[in-house]
Amino acid sequence: MSLPELHLSRPGVTFPATRVDNAEIIRRVRKQYRGAEGEWSTIESAIERKLEGQEIAVSPSAPESGGQVIDLMEALKASLAKTTAKRGKAPAAADEASAEPKPAVRKAAKKVADEPAPRRKVSKRA
Repeated sequence: MSLPELHLSRPGVTFPATRVDNAEIIRRVRKQYRGAEGEWSTIESAIERKLEGQEIAVSPSAPESGGQVIDLMEALKASLAKTTAKRGKAPAAADEASAEPKPAVRKAAKKVADEPAPRRKVSKRA
């Protein structure tokens, strides 16, 4: 089995109508930048190094400390215990959790008047 002969041409290269210098690139990036003002100098120096042909490495930033992790279930249990203590009831025990749920009691619906509701006037918009 023989492979067909392929003739490949060079792709056409087009250059932009106007040449953009490095200062223009930095100006455009600065215009679009929405981050913290203090971080711009680091970003600008990295852009300049990249434009000069150097490799840039991004180091992972350390996570900001000071955040507190909250156990939501523990907070809910504490809140329920606090509420029941204020009301003077005994705290919810495991007996209540194992008990069968009570069926919901529904009240009878109110009778609706036989007369239809009065129609509202509709204003015309110009």
